[in-house]
Amino acid sequence: MTPDPSAISGTGPIAEAAPDVSREATAAAVSELPAPSAAEPFLLHRPVSIRSLSLVILAVFAGLFVLHWAKAVFIPLMLGLMLSYALSPMVNWMESRRVPRWLGAGVLLLSILTAAGATSYSLTDEA
Repeated sequence: MTPDPSAISGTGPIAEAAPDVSREATAAAVSELPAPSAAEPFLLHRPVSIRSLSLVILAVFAGLFVLHWAKAVFIPLMLGLMLSYALSPMVNWMESRRVPRWLGAGVLLLSILTAAGATSYSLTDEA
């Protein structure tokens, strides 16, 4: 199916029915509009319907319920992401010293676990 050449060129029945407005007329119409003053704030008065407000409130409560229900998944996930962002500069530093990235990450995690184990062992008498 080939397209109609008059539709492409803009010389069909629709293009002929459109009013002919020149750029000068458009510019003159725009220049006649009052300029907004700096003292008057530009506010859009749009009514908020009760139905949309209630749907937003229900969506917020549903989101909070889902987060509370899935906290066993989201809390470890977020802690892991925060820990990876916190330890990434140290791994990058080791990588700049020509230590492979996987080895630097392993050494860093092993040193963190060793420090946590030594701290807990030294605090066993106080507990």
